[in-house]
Amino acid sequence: MIFIKKYRAAADRISAIARAIASDIMLALINDAGDFNTQIAFVSKTGLKSDIYAVNYDGTGIQKITNHQSIIVTPRWSPDGNWLAFTSFKRGRPEIYLRNLKSGAEKRITSFDGLNLCGAFSPDGKKILLTLSKDGNEEIYVLQIDALKLMRLTNNYSIDVSPSWSPDGEKIVFVSNRSGSPQIYTMDAGGNNVNRITYKGSYNSSPSWSPRGDRIVYEGLAANNKYQIFSIDEEGNNPVQLTFDEANKESPSWSPSGRQIVYVSRKNSKSRIVIMNSNGSNPRLLYEQNNKLIMPAWSGRFH
Repeated sequence: MIFIKKYRAAADRISAIARAIASDIMLALINDAGDFNTQIAFVSKTGLKSDIYAVNYDGTGIQKITNHQSIIVTPRWSPDGNWLAFTSFKRGRPEIYLRNLKSGAEKRITSFDGLNLCGAFSPDGKKILLTLSKDGNEEIYVLQIDALKLMRLTNNYSIDVSPSWSPDGEKIVFVSNRSGSPQIYTMDAGGNNVNRITYKGSYNSSPSWSPRGDRIVYEGLAANNKYQIFSIDEEGNNPVQLTFDEANKESPSWSPSGRQIVYVSRKNSKSRIVIMNSNGSNPRLLYEQNNKLIMPAWSGRFH
């Protein structure tokens, strides 16, 4: 006997029990709980009005998280799943909010002049990366959340955006057009040792670092003039194209196990949220609707 356990739940909790069973079996077999007990947040957009929703890993339990009815972008989960950070134009200009998902309370954490764009939480949940234009052009900063202490990381005449941490918190991946087109770069967590890692393609954006630390996934303009999903290692070696069809594939985000990737697939007016294996195989539809869907973000595991 490898695994035995008894489960008891109300009839309306069948989906949750199924995810718990799958998670426990994975843990018993390979010592990894998998991605079953997770959610994907995304932005649903109708005209200029949008809000953040979340859906379970199996496509059940869709729920509306915000009620801003304004432009909202870049939802980002805290590692413990208790907080969601995002940029909202609720008050007419881009400001960064932090929402407590248990209480529903929201607080505004930055409201500088110009652009305030939300980046990723640090692996320990104590800091958050931001893109701000308060000092001129778009630069990357890190904010200590409790003390609201801000430190600037990039200092370049170009645009620097879309920062994301490595899983050990030692490095940051980001996008810069300092070479003349948007490309992927890495740097130390303090802003030093900047290194360009993408050279193929004229437009590469939206990088996300695997929880396993071995690959960075991103969207890039492919040969068919559609945005597709690619991955590459942190040194800029072994680039691999993961998607190939005629739909635009955007905003990839890793699952906590590092085994799967979620992204948006857009073709004509239809947009879908799709999950695939990290090598590009077995894409499956998670959620679709007639409204425009953008920027999916995968949570950590819920306990």
